[in-house]
Amino acid sequence: MAYVVEVDSDVSDARRFIEARLFEAGIGRDDVTFRVFPSIPKFSAASFALKYDQDVDFLVENPLVKNMWKAQQVYRPSTAAVVRYGSAGSGRLHRRDDFGVDLINDLTGVSAVRQVYGNTGTNATVALIDNGVYYLHPALGGGFGPGYKVAKGYDFVGDDYGVTGNPQPDNDPLDSCSTDGHGTHLAGL
Repeated sequence: MAYVVEVDSDVSDARRFIEARLFEAGIGRDDVTFRVFPSIPKFSAASFALKYDQDVDFLVENPLVKNMWKAQQVYRPSTAAVVRYGSAGSGRLHRRDDFGVDLINDLTGVSAVRQVYGNTGTNATVALIDNGVYYLHPALGGGFGPGYKVAKGYDFVGDDYGVTGNPQPDNDPLDSCSTDGHGTHLAGL
């Protein structure tokens, strides 16, 4: 069984705090696997999984424990082999595993814009405000600056903002994709 435990902000290290409480209760080091959450303002927590099913309800009795949730595995629902999409009566069918560029363009209206207006996006400039772009990826041109797909950019908060909370802007919008990669995902659309 796995759990997520949120502790009071006065606790400096959620993992060590929870670990100590478990060990005091006789749950051994080899019986617990921890996962620590990244630093999130106003949310100090850690997750742990027990090798054997054991009662850990005693944790919520500790005044420094704010919440405890049992982790549940969520299974991906089964999907139909064929999906109908498009405007009423269009009758377009696609296999569920055929979610390629053509399908995405149809679902987002890109195909209609191309058909009605003849606009393919060639020579278009797109502005994106997000957490950065991993412009070193070959699909995004492999570089940054004039002549590359990612020609301009600015980092409004700096690379260590999530750690320090202090903005240190710079002219490099590189995102390592190590935490989120959302901006890179959007740029790849």
